[in-house]
Amino acid sequence: MPQEEEYALCLCKMKKVLVISIVFLFGCLHSGLNAQGNYKLNKMGAEALREKNYEEAVHQYHKLYRRDSSNLKVCFAYAEAARLNMETETALYLYQKVLNQRGKKYPMGVYWMGQLYKQQMNYKEAGKWFAKFYRLKLKKDLPEYKQK
Repeated sequence: MPQEEEYALCLCKMKKVLVISIVFLFGCLHSGLNAQGNYKLNKMGAEALREKNYEEAVHQYHKLYRRDSSNLKVCFAYAEAARLNMETETALYLYQKVLNQRGKKYPMGVYWMGQLYKQQMNYKEAGKWFAKFYRLKLKKDLPEYKQK
């Protein structure tokens, strides 16, 4: 009788290990597929931007943003696409989100905030952002300054 109890206990432990292993494997597989999907969406968004297909770029970056709204590179790329597609409110929201978290890494976001407020004819707010940008004293040879 004790051998049957040990066998049942061992079988129970094996089932637990098997279930945990399957869950872990599924999680790894899912995250790997998701990462591939994210890479593809990012690539498609960047390609659409290069081709000046801003509506498509917004579409791709929006899908990517819904998957990971904490990724600031995605937020900035989405903001750029939204700005170029004349989606001012979306662009303002995303630039502000990026600048609140890592503004020094994205100095052109400050400039674009000023431009977007200027487009909305909110000159007072635009002036504040342009003044912030001026105080950054960026080098004029930065690639962000050059026309694309």
